[in-house]
Amino acid sequence: MPSHSESFGLVALEAQACGTPVVAAAVGGLCEAVRDGESGLLVDGHEPGAWATALARVLDDDVLRARLGAGAVRQAARYSLGRHGRPPRRGVRRGHRRARPAAGAGAAVQPADPAVSERERVEALVLDQATASGVEHERGARPGEVVATLPGEHKQRTTVSLLVGDHSLSASAFVVRRPDERVEEFQGWLLRRNARLQGVAFCQDADGDVYLVGRLPLVGVTPETFDGLLGTLLDVADSSFDPLLGIGFLTAMRREWAWRVSRGESTRNLDAFRHLLAD
Repeated sequence: MPSHSESFGLVALEAQACGTPVVAAAVGGLCEAVRDGESGLLVDGHEPGAWATALARVLDDDVLRARLGAGAVRQAARYSLGRHGRPPRRGVRRGHRRARPAAGAGAAVQPADPAVSERERVEALVLDQATASGVEHERGARPGEVVATLPGEHKQRTTVSLLVGDHSLSASAFVVRRPDERVEEFQGWLLRRNARLQGVAFCQDADGDVYLVGRLPLVGVTPETFDGLLGTLLDVADSSFDPLLGIGFLTAMRREWAWRVSRGESTRNLDAFRHLLAD
């Protein structure tokens, strides 16, 4: 946001609520909306070179980008309606004497933790929406986790872990195991595809297996946004499955094709790759 003036910076907060690090000008309300080095980067002035340097830092450093993205969600949560939309509780009855607790009364009730109630709301929403949509699902091993199974066309089943945390709902869908060959081409395809995606992104774990991940701030989880997240995960995982197999597993598929043909068995499960496998 190379603004010359901003009264508050609502656009920056909306972007951060989606887990997007913000590079913004150090002017006006942007200095409050964006925490420099925590949820994004603030740039002094409007000199193109300084902006190019700041943008390159975020784009080229995966670790920094991930850290800023997580911080962006936390920063946006500080401005949630749950924290700022309720009337003040202190000082409203300043002119009245505070009531004394009755004799024998227990300890004073602590105020509810807004993060807990919001987390519980989202956990219930995830279960209700999965049930209403007819999505196969079950409780996961971790607190707040639901594991859903989405049926596809190219990829028969996509398993998605939905984890409700203190500040966000994270989703992780297994796409395919690490490639057998052409690793650089395989990873290049993932990076180019990431550049066109919105709201989700491909990543690889320590073993090289491929996942599709997405995140929503708790305050932004509604039936509509939850349905949109699942739909995007399924669409991207399903449409990417065949291209990834064709790059990273072609030799194995050629062996299976030859074996099936030699035994007169069906090659139907490999029909999508017939143009690559048939002599």
